[in-house]
Amino acid sequence: KSMSKVYCKFVGKNILNDFDGLLELINLRNIINKGEKVVIKPNICAPKLPSSGGITKPLLIVHLAEKIRELGATPIVGEGSIGYGITEKAFKVCGLQDLCSAKNIKLVNLDNDEAVIMQSPSGWKLRVCKTIAEADKIINFPVIKTHYHGDLNVSLSMKNLIGTLWRVQKSLLHTRGIEKGIIEINKTIMPVMNIIDATTGMEGDGPVRGTPKKMGMILASTDRVALDSTCCKLIGFDTPNYIRLAEQEGLGSLNPVICGLDRPLENFAVKFKKPEPGLYNSIMADTLKSRFLSIPFVHKLIFKRIGHLANAIDSKPYLPFVRKNICTKCKTCVQICPFNAIQMDDKNEGFQKADEKVGIVF
Repeated sequence: KSMSKVYCKFVGKNILNDFDGLLELINLRNIINKGEKVVIKPNICAPKLPSSGGITKPLLIVHLAEKIRELGATPIVGEGSIGYGITEKAFKVCGLQDLCSAKNIKLVNLDNDEAVIMQSPSGWKLRVCKTIAEADKIINFPVIKTHYHGDLNVSLSMKNLIGTLWRVQKSLLHTRGIEKGIIEINKTIMPVMNIIDATTGMEGDGPVRGTPKKMGMILASTDRVALDSTCCKLIGFDTPNYIRLAEQEGLGSLNPVICGLDRPLENFAVKFKKPEPGLYNSIMADTLKSRFLSIPFVHKLIFKRIGHLANAIDSKPYLPFVRKNICTKCKTCVQICPFNAIQMDDKNEGFQKADEKVGIVF
């Protein structure tokens, strides 16, 4: 049996070139075949900006989709957020909707999908989104971040696959035991590759209310257990019990070979703050365990009505600006800014509309 490998790549000013370097390391061209329908499952859990560290960067998502298309396959980006009515807003706020449109990449709101029943090896019947169930291949592409749920502490590649479930099934999975639920979905949905956006992650009260933490890395592996346990070491967390249980269930290895680093992994650790115990986190964790969430109208009430107020998502206005020392003049920010706030002058230098309060993209 070959040993599991985790590939690591540092990213600098030219993030897409560095990302291409990782795709070469994992040999993407040998993973994707011509004519296949390939679904990219990112983490766009809520209406957050790319700079928040709470979502996979749209620029990387769409670049991966373009690489898949170059190999003769059909890329689809599919995601369903934390509650009813949030996904479309999330796509728009982060710029993914506009960027997919500009690059002619199909973007699917999994909340609007039909449900397909899939049975796990242990007999769990899971309602999975049709787009996921019918994909020839899946690439799992989350961001590295913390999670307030005490049984989790982190949200990485294994946790991200809960987003492949249909609507209220995501919440129902929590009521049956989140640790076992994650293992069952990971036995059922089998991505061909898992990539973690660790350019900027989220520490503290993740997965939505935390603060951004720069890391400057992207990691990848076919082994989700290996990848997630490696990320835990990078951020200074003990490996959660559900990841250890996953190894015992034969889903992967806790001791992979690390590729792409010239020194031991510990030398590159970036310590994350852990979620703080508090009233909001306690209420949300208990709410997710409640069987009332299996009732659709209750789920809708909590996540659409109360969730917006509790999270205060991106409620503060910002003025856009350009960091000239790292700008490569690629004009991507102009294309994807959901507020059309960025333009380019004759000298190809970005400027802000000082008379308008709008959202900043990066």
